[in-house]
Amino acid sequence: MASRALIHLKLVTLGDPAQLSGGYLYQQRMAAEAPAHGAQLAFVSIPRRRFPLAIGDSGAQLRRLGPTDAVLLDSIVAAMAAPWLRRIGRMAPVVAVVHQQPGGVDAGPLWSAIQRRLDLIAYRRVTAVIAVSDFLANELRGLGIDASRITVIPPGRDPAQEQPVVPTGDLRSGRAVAAICVSNWTRNKGLHWLLEAAAVLNPATVTLHLVGETAVNPAYSRAIRARIARDDLRKRVVVHGRVRPAELAGMLQGADLLVHPSRHESYGGACAEAMAAGLPVIASRVDNLPYLIRDGIDGILITPGDVPKLAAAIAVLATDEARRKQMGASARSRAMARPTWNQSADRFFAAIRGAIAGAAPGS
Repeated sequence: MASRALIHLKLVTLGDPAQLSGGYLYQQRMAAEAPAHGAQLAFVSIPRRRFPLAIGDSGAQLRRLGPTDAVLLDSIVAAMAAPWLRRIGRMAPVVAVVHQQPGGVDAGPLWSAIQRRLDLIAYRRVTAVIAVSDFLANELRGLGIDASRITVIPPGRDPAQEQPVVPTGDLRSGRAVAAICVSNWTRNKGLHWLLEAAAVLNPATVTLHLVGETAVNPAYSRAIRARIARDDLRKRVVVHGRVRPAELAGMLQGADLLVHPSRHESYGGACAEAMAAGLPVIASRVDNLPYLIRDGIDGILITPGDVPKLAAAIAVLATDEARRKQMGASARSRAMARPTWNQSADRFFAAIRGAIAGAAPGS
């Protein structure tokens, strides 16, 4: 087989590319897989600044990109980059890597509307679009983005035998089950609903473990910590903060279920990872989560913000061990049918090579 020509890529993102959230983790894995797929992928970070200053920062960074075979545009900076894409597109093909719906999920109504408009302008100007979920692809098609330019490439999974694990002790702490929630502390992730659901349950039902960055939104973080400190939750909730992948793998093996009560979820990587570990998932019936989790088979789906239903779902899986194990086995079987990271990277870099070839003069 003839060797592939090495391609040099620059991925434009926002802030620190080593952040632990779904979109950033996807990009980190693709960067790690790049050499095995005949590519070099370097990150270009735009500082976190308020709109419209961020547009100027984006333009300055994009003008200094230097030689590259293609520019990969993280959806988190699509709105900021939109005014500059015609100019950049004359230098190299631009591929949007879309991890969130146009307009985002955490901004207020006015900025969401502005961002949505600019996001769509960006996606119409790029050479190709990679969407990380069927939900996002359907959303983009519905908003007028040409379906022929969209490729769905979901996050991968690690082969089970290659996952490093740091063993954990007893996560139940004497209660019926240990539930884990893997989310950064933002309002979109619904941690406040989860705490209220845990508070109404019998204290012997569940020990709740919270994994994720706690300082993303300082005001929200203070509110969550204050709620945990109240008498009805004290000693029933364990805050772990950021943990290494090997530690998380061990926690998933030691837990009984994962709870993920988001308001919006473009993919749901934490849910997919928990399913691969054999855990049933209680999650919101929104966005991409019904594509991942079959209600009543791999877990339980609820309406976002329905605290009584969330509490009832936890109670059902806490008291019915047979059902919990059956759902966990089904979840694992479904997760194992999904692509590995290497397979996702095959498609990712093939899509980028296709965009480069399609943008070449005379193609």
